[in-house]
Amino acid sequence: MKKIRLGLYSTDAEYLLRASAYIRASSYRERFRLALFTELGHCLTYLEGQEGLDVLLAELEPGQSLIQDRTADADCTLIVLSEDSVMCDLGSKVFPKYQPVNKLLDAVLLVLNQGQDQTEASASDRSPIMAVYSASGGSGKTVFAYTAAGLLAKMGLRPIAISLEGLPSSCWSSEADEEDGYGRALYHAGKGPAYMSKVEECFKWNAERRFHYLPASRHPDELLQMGEQETAALIHAAAASPKGNVLILDLDSGRDPRTMAALQACDTLVFLVPNHMWGRGKASGMLMELTGSNRQGSGVLRYGCQLTVMLSMCADAPSGTVRDAAWGNPAAAVDAEEALPLEPEWLNLKNLDPLSGRSLYQERVFRWLSEWVNNSLPGLKGGMRHDG
Repeated sequence: MKKIRLGLYSTDAEYLLRASAYIRASSYRERFRLALFTELGHCLTYLEGQEGLDVLLAELEPGQSLIQDRTADADCTLIVLSEDSVMCDLGSKVFPKYQPVNKLLDAVLLVLNQGQDQTEASASDRSPIMAVYSASGGSGKTVFAYTAAGLLAKMGLRPIAISLEGLPSSCWSSEADEEDGYGRALYHAGKGPAYMSKVEECFKWNAERRFHYLPASRHPDELLQMGEQETAALIHAAAASPKGNVLILDLDSGRDPRTMAALQACDTLVFLVPNHMWGRGKASGMLMELTGSNRQGSGVLRYGCQLTVMLSMCADAPSGTVRDAAWGNPAAAVDAEEALPLEPEWLNLKNLDPLSGRSLYQERVFRWLSEWVNNSLPGLKGGMRHDG
């Protein structure tokens, strides 16, 4: 495997030495060939030399815009290290300076893989990806994802569902599922497109709801150790599978590497906001961070995907579409595309099979999905048919 030529530029010599020591003592030394720079002139000279760089991580200061032009001329990917950033933004290529080095390198690999994917395949070669997310637990993410998969199947689509939660719901597994299915899918997805058939062998068929799913991991440590690169490889493999033409991701409510990779990979993000003060408060801050805007509503995520906000767990089951509902902060407002009712019987469910019956919740989700399919899914990969 050809090593990636990685440059690190910063006037913080101690930071460079720590990063260098980690890379050379870890398995990443097999992936990267490292060059360190504390002086801008030395960095630019090296960039224009015969060896060159594939990617440059640079902590830029005011007035150093020259490096942006030089990296572009040298066909080098520039990633800015920022002390103010709190999470990796693959769209603008701005990464937090202070984060675990392995997470930083995983994000670098993800940027490079995305660039390669864009040159090798168009978006029409994979299924559209819907991720279901919330800033707090108990928001109904799994209920929405499971319901959406079943309803999309009824519409004639071929959903594939994957849970990326640290503690996945039992609805994503059964006694007949193999224990190592999730781990085997991760392993084969990481080996590249040539192993797609091996990934597909790990999918199971929900005969009642008529969709494919990847059985949830039964090993919490396996999920906790998943980095952004591993997660992205699994998502891309599932989205490219001919078994499905829509991929649904049930996400955790934090900002772990699995979740961040999913946010960067999805085409549509369904953001559920629990209809109570505490849930709205947490959602407000997260939405501002994800969108870079004070406007708390549907729109476009900073990663480029479409954002849909829904109020969930509404005990009074409000009817109609909720617009500009007041949040805890009077200066903030939310444009919620839909209001999803709380069904009291959920509290006693051991699995989600009873949700197959008709209900107000199903009607609301179906209404939104119908618009989403009509507006966002023209020319679906592989047509609309069922494969058992």
